[in-house]
Amino acid sequence: MTELEAIVAADEESRARLAFAEKRRDRDVADARARHEQSADDRRRESCDALDTEIAAIRDESDREIAKLRQSQQRYLAALAEAGERQLERAAELYAEIVGGAS
Repeated sequence: MTELEAIVAADEESRARLAFAEKRRDRDVADARARHEQSADDRRRESCDALDTEIAAIRDESDREIAKLRQSQQRYLAALAEAGERQLERAAELYAEIVGGAS
């Protein structure tokens, strides 16, 4: 083998090694990107799940508070209705006394 052939062979071998190393690097970069994207997706999913849990807790708390307010409002309205009935009865009694007393 001549010196030129040896240089060409060494050059071809170097180019082959370089091509192999570049392919391996590209594969490693692609794998790292995929792992990173998967990790980001996992974190995003965990964050969304935590947010959904928090929203559900807030909604439950709000629903309980609304139920309490509705019960309070119903009691208040019932008390008002009862007071109105008593006043109406008293007014009827007074009217009867006035009309009966005028005879």
